[in-house]
Amino acid sequence: MESELAGGKTEENNERMENTSAQSQLKESEALYKEHDILSGFMAYRVTKQVFLVLAWIAMGLYLELVGPSLTDLKDRAHVNYEEISHILISRSTGYFMGAVFGGYICDRFNKYIDLFLSLGKYCYTS
Repeated sequence: MESELAGGKTEENNERMENTSAQSQLKESEALYKEHDILSGFMAYRVTKQVFLVLAWIAMGLYLELVGPSLTDLKDRAHVNYEEISHILISRSTGYFMGAVFGGYICDRFNKYIDLFLSLGKYCYTS
C-alpha cells in the first residue's frame, strides 16, 4: 500500500515537473518572441531611415549639380560674366561647408534629439 502511495506521489511529482518545465519553456519562448518583435521593429525603423537618407542624398546631388549645365543661362540672365558667377557659386559652396561643419557639431552634441533637429531643419529650409 505504501509503495502504491509512493508510486502515485512520484508520478504526481513527475507531472508537476513536466508542467513546470513546459511553463518555463513557454515563458522563455514568449520572451524571445517579444525581444524579436522589438528588434524587428527597431530594424524596420533603421532600414526606413537609411532609405530616406539615401533618397535625400540623391535629391541633394541632383539639386547641387543642376547649376553646372545651366551656368551659361544663368550668366546671360543675370547679365554678368563667368567670374562674377563663379563668386556666387563659391559662396554657395562655402555656405554648404559651414552648414555641414555646424550640423556635424550639432549631431555630436545632441545625438539623442538628432531626428528632431533634422525634421526642424527641413521644415525651416522648405518654408
